[in-house]
Amino acid sequence: MNMIYSRAVALLAGLFGCYLFFTGFFPVNYPEERNYASDARAPGSGATSPLFSDLGNESQSLENEFKNSAWKPKRLINKLVLMLVDGMRSDVVPYAGQSNSPMPFLSEQLISPTTVNLVAVSQAPTVTLPRLKALTTGGVPSFLDVVWQNFADASISVGDNWVDNIYQSGLTLSFCGDETWLSLFPTQFKRSLGTQAYFVQDYINIDINVTDGIKNELNNFYNDWDVLIVHYSGLDHIGHLFGPRSSLVEPKLRQMDQSIRLIHQRLFSEASDLPNMFMLISDHGMTDSGNHGGPTPEETLTPLIVFSPSISQIMSSETDIHRVNQIDIVPTISVLFGVPIPSGNLGIGISQVLRPLLSSASDWIACMKDNAVQLSHLLPSGPSILEPALYHYRRFRADTKHTDIQYIEDEFVSAMKQISEEAVIRLSNYDLFSMVLGFVVLVPSSLVLLIPPNNHLQLQVNVFIASLSVVTTATIASTTPSPLGTVTIPSIISHCSVCLFLSFLIPVVLRFLRLSNAVRFVHVCRSMDTVSWAVVVVFALSIGSYGSSSFVEEEHQVWYHGMQTVNLALLIYALRTKYGNNKVSKLHLKGVKDVIKSESYIQGLSYYLPILALMALIKLQRLVNQTGNKWLSIPDLGDWLLDNNQSSISIVCILSILVIFLLRLRRCSRIAALLLATGLVLAYCYHASLNILWPHKPTNGIQPITYARCCYLATVIQLIHCLVTFNPNSAINSLLTLGCLIQRPYNMLLLAISVIQSHLIPRILGNLSLATNDYLVTHVYIIMGQVLYFSLGMSNSIACIDVNAIFIGVDGVSVLFGSIILLLHTNYGLLFWYVAMITYFMESHVSFPDIHSCVSHLLGIRFISMAMYFAFIIPLRHHLMVWTVFAPKILFLIIFL
Repeated sequence: MNMIYSRAVALLAGLFGCYLFFTGFFPVNYPEERNYASDARAPGSGATSPLFSDLGNESQSLENEFKNSAWKPKRLINKLVLMLVDGMRSDVVPYAGQSNSPMPFLSEQLISPTTVNLVAVSQAPTVTLPRLKALTTGGVPSFLDVVWQNFADASISVGDNWVDNIYQSGLTLSFCGDETWLSLFPTQFKRSLGTQAYFVQDYINIDINVTDGIKNELNNFYNDWDVLIVHYSGLDHIGHLFGPRSSLVEPKLRQMDQSIRLIHQRLFSEASDLPNMFMLISDHGMTDSGNHGGPTPEETLTPLIVFSPSISQIMSSETDIHRVNQIDIVPTISVLFGVPIPSGNLGIGISQVLRPLLSSASDWIACMKDNAVQLSHLLPSGPSILEPALYHYRRFRADTKHTDIQYIEDEFVSAMKQISEEAVIRLSNYDLFSMVLGFVVLVPSSLVLLIPPNNHLQLQVNVFIASLSVVTTATIASTTPSPLGTVTIPSIISHCSVCLFLSFLIPVVLRFLRLSNAVRFVHVCRSMDTVSWAVVVVFALSIGSYGSSSFVEEEHQVWYHGMQTVNLALLIYALRTKYGNNKVSKLHLKGVKDVIKSESYIQGLSYYLPILALMALIKLQRLVNQTGNKWLSIPDLGDWLLDNNQSSISIVCILSILVIFLLRLRRCSRIAALLLATGLVLAYCYHASLNILWPHKPTNGIQPITYARCCYLATVIQLIHCLVTFNPNSAINSLLTLGCLIQRPYNMLLLAISVIQSHLIPRILGNLSLATNDYLVTHVYIIMGQVLYFSLGMSNSIACIDVNAIFIGVDGVSVLFGSIILLLHTNYGLLFWYVAMITYFMESHVSFPDIHSCVSHLLGIRFISMAMYFAFIIPLRHHLMVWTVFAPKILFLIIFL
């Protein structure tokens, strides 16, 4: 068995280990659909809820609380209009009576005591599909829903939700807006008008169609629907395309204000036996760059404004706006229509909305009690947490005159919050065995990819592959159901296979640690130069940073400062190479002046200037895009270019394209140079046709989609030219052409900087005689890939994903094409430098086995980094920031592989 075959098996094994960990960390567990007719929580039902099955004697006690309740669920409102404005942040809502607001009608209504102005806090991931599921079920959104939103074509399982409950009760629902609702609820709406919300380049017609649908529904006001759901997407599309500070945002807010006026005037124009209600909400906000998905306040704080003539409240100042959880809307709507609260709900009814509609304070306390008992279903310790509040409630039932109602309300709220917080942790149903098994498989896979070709390691590799096959077979067998219960024969085989795997692995580790290998390891460490030690320290620090949520959020700082540390090590190494260790170690200020006056000073500049230029370019890279979380709101160079006139950004783009072309020209044939020039010009014309760059208007009438498709064609032709001529430079040219097209225009500056750096690094390593150290070169290119990845605006937050890229050059939604473009856009920085590394090796006439070893080493570095991250995640899986910080990075790591 040769080394190439062993590494191929190790690569597949590593991917298999990632798959095991992924399935264990992201289990797909949707609540089962409930039989409404036999629901134990429905009024008058004598059935016992299966959710109480593990609560013992306390189960019957809690069931009796419903039967003995003084308040029975009943319908409290006549009609409800739920208007959702996608991507609307809470800070765009005007304050009451604001005179210069783009939403004058809303500002005027906020003065009224019949309007409740709240801020709803959503949970990550702040993406439409998981947020809609949370808004209808009251449960914890899944990160896998982010994947399903982009790849699922059929209807998606939701679980118990208020939409189904209202539909099952015989009421009528209508819908206008984002067709994601129709994927979640394909049969529940009597009438529906779905819009293709994924096509973000349409932010005008999509909302006009929704408004037309609203007008049609309001014409059937008297006897047709009970709930009307409206979902506008135009504001979110503008954010993705141009950001929340775009001049297009204010006209869009005026349009939303007109829709609010239309619904408000029509809904409350006629009297009815029960009051009508109008809710204005949003699923999520957006960052200052226009994206969303993360846990920042700009993404999680959304408006919740309720209009109803039955509400009468004391007005408060702007600073007193109360915050609620976004999922609190779920039990609130359920109580408003007298239907069961969804079984997986973690929300708490909103008192500002419900309490004015109930006839007495005792009804409100009873309503809270039912909400609390529903929450206790989700936690084995729920009944004991709820018992003190229920004790005071029973005393209140016995003597309503001498009981403090506010105290009882506070007791229920405190108990419900505690249950909800603990239930969120309990609902994170990790498969610990799969997570550990994935880690165990991934570690030796990484070692096989990292080790250099050596005959004395072949036995260990063969043992690893043989034991891996046992683990794989047993893991597949462990998924087979068996009638023997939880302790099944396949599970026993699976656990025994892990022990067998470890029994093979331990002798391998011991052989590596024997004395002769230890002496060899010490000798290798002593022979390492300054640059190699700097690289080792950078990678060690990057792995060590995985244990802190703050470092994961600000991972870009590790790579920025890490590459500058490597550059400093290169500078020190250059000084030692040129002037000797003794002179450098005793260098004082006077010695520096002597060096400058020496004859070799000019010659020495060729050693130092490229390193200093590389350091300066990395500093410039950091200024283009702010990333991470802590300093994300600080204006950067990209913001300055966008906020200024078109002249500044156009000049930057033109100069960047010229630098790219001139530097690549000497490494390309005439055909390749012509293809590159054509692609770069087409990319510029595409952005110019969108009125982002010069000229202001396309003079020839060519549409942007035409330029984009021609640019894609130029990219494909360059790839074909690369395959035909076996010249990797054409692959770099195709990446540069694609990058100028799909990246934001000002990021062309980063592409030009990267091209300059790709010319400087080989020169630096060659001057210092380090170019022959293939593994050092590999590590330097890996670090540079990380630097470009983060400097393009990427981070470990889903909010950094720019979905606008998938619609460049298309006039509809293509799942396959959009997914490919999104992957290329997200991982562009890494891909550019990995291809540049292979190009460097091929131009340096490195043999194929050595190139194969370097690529294998690169994959081994990626795998060992993932393995170490998994090792931190396993004990931190119940960390407070696991879903907002740690989980998104796992998605990015898996997606890149």
